[in-house]
Amino acid sequence: MMMMMMMLMMMMMMMMMMMMMMMMMMMMMMMMMMMMMMMMMMMMMMMMMMMMMMMMMMMMMMMMMMMMMMMMMMMMMMMMMMMMMMMMMMMMMMMMMMMMIDDDEMMMLMMMMMMMMMMMMVMDEMMMMMMMRRMMMIDDDMMMMMMMMMMMMMMLMLMMLMMMMMMMMMMMMMMMMMMMMMMMMMMMMMMMMMMMMMMMMMMMMLMMIYNENVFDMIIVYALDTFKIPIYMCINDYY
Repeated sequence: MMMMMMMLMMMMMMMMMMMMMMMMMMMMMMMMMMMMMMMMMMMMMMMMMMMMMMMMMMMMMMMMMMMMMMMMMMMMMMMMMMMMMMMMMMMMMMMMMMMMIDDDEMMMLMMMMMMMMMMMMVMDEMMMMMMMRRMMMIDDDMMMMMMMMMMMMMMLMLMMLMMMMMMMMMMMMMMMMMMMMMMMMMMMMMMMMMMMMMMMMMMMMLMMIYNENVFDMIIVYALDTFKIPIYMCINDYY
C-alpha cells in the first residue's frame, strides 16, 4: 500500500513538474509580448496617477479643512509611492525572467528602489549616475550634462514646493472667493511649468538628429526621472 501511495505521489509530482515546465515555456513566449504591453501600461498608469493626484488636490483645496487636506495629501503620496514600487518590482521580475538583466544589475535596481522609498530622489539620481559610470555606459562630459539636468530637476522640484507653500499660505490668509482665484492661478502656473519641462524634453529629443549621444543620455535620464527601470532601453543602445 505504501509503495502504491509513493508511486502515486511520484506520478503526481511528475505531472506537476511537466505542467510547470509547460507553463514556463508559455510564459516565456508571453513575456516578450507582455514586456511591451507592460511598458505601455506603465506609462499609462503613471499618467493616470498624475491626473488623479491633480484631481484630488483640487478637490482637497475646495475642502477648507486644513488638517484634513494635509492628511489626505500625505496619504495620496504614500499610495503613489507604493504603486510605483509595485510596478517596479513587477518590471524587475519580468526582466529577470527574460534574462535581460543579471543579478548584480538586479541588486542595483533594488538599491535604487530603496533610495526611492526613502524619498531621496536626488540621492537616487546620483547613485544612478555613479552606477552607470561604473558600468562604463557614460563618459565624463555626459556625466556633466546629467549633473546639469539634475540641477534643473532639483530647481523644478523646489519651485513646486514653494508653490505648494504659497498655496497653503494663501489659504490661511485669504477669504473663500479670493482663495479660489489664487488657487486657479497657482494651478495654472504649475501646469505651465510642467509644459515647459515637456517642451524642453521634446527639444532635446529633436536634437537627436544632430547628436545621438545626447539623445541616448536624455532617454536614460527621462526614464530615470519618471522612475522606470532603465536597462530596457540601455541594452539596445550600448
